[in-house]
Amino acid sequence: MAAAASSLFPFPRGVENVVAALVIVALFSAVGIAFIVRSLRYSITLRPDDVHIRGFLWNRKIARAQITEITPSGWIRWTMNERRHLTPMTLFWSFGHGGFGFEEHAERGLAQVRKWVREGNPLQEEPPRHLLH
Repeated sequence: MAAAASSLFPFPRGVENVVAALVIVALFSAVGIAFIVRSLRYSITLRPDDVHIRGFLWNRKIARAQITEITPSGWIRWTMNERRHLTPMTLFWSFGHGGFGFEEHAERGLAQVRKWVREGNPLQEEPPRHLLH
């Protein structure tokens, strides 16, 4: 009788494992749904004077004048107040050769960002370009 009194849950024996499993499944499901919703919002927007990166965990705006390099692997190197920063463009990351066109999409996107860094937006009246397509 003393073992039943020390139980954390007032359920019959064995049900505690089911409840614990359901709690774990619910937590993983909530985290998974949050990741899916957040990943659907990935975007990179080029504006005349800055780039707005909406990533998985955070968003960032970087002035074009602060950008020093676009790396081959899809990172932006930039400086602010003499501090160096590195921001990932996960939208353009591709892993291997899956044959689904991801590599071509990543290369085209990185080429557009590099051109924008070099030349800026040639038409200042042009609306921002979203590179999600």
